[in-house]
Amino acid sequence: MLDAVYAFIPLYVKERNSKTSEDDDSDTNAKLWAEGDNDISSTQVTLILCIFSVAQIVFAPFNAFIKNKMGSKNTMIIGFFLITVTTLGLGAIEHFDHSAQYLYSALALRFFQGQGDVLLQFVGYSIICNVFAD
Repeated sequence: MLDAVYAFIPLYVKERNSKTSEDDDSDTNAKLWAEGDNDISSTQVTLILCIFSVAQIVFAPFNAFIKNKMGSKNTMIIGFFLITVTTLGLGAIEHFDHSAQYLYSALALRFFQGQGDVLLQFVGYSIICNVFAD
């Protein structure tokens, strides 16, 4: 089942499971986790993936207010900034040693990534409607 989410978590699941099953100490970066703390469950993966949509639902009602206060251009810049920073953060958390740190960091980053995405969607739709108005 986890094969479907390897695109989102490309190395985490494969490497962490293989590192705990091998007894090779030659790689200094390959710290073994405490016993029983080397796995994330499919439920946790589902939470990481769905928190993105939860953020979109939470922030959707506030998009018009944000766009009107800050303008379309600034709102787009903020959306792109949020998506860029959170995507880089998701790449960086691969190096976390404990699954709890990984889980909570991934949830927070995916939440803010959803916020940035919904900002871009809303502003993009409003710009298209303004440019192509009848």
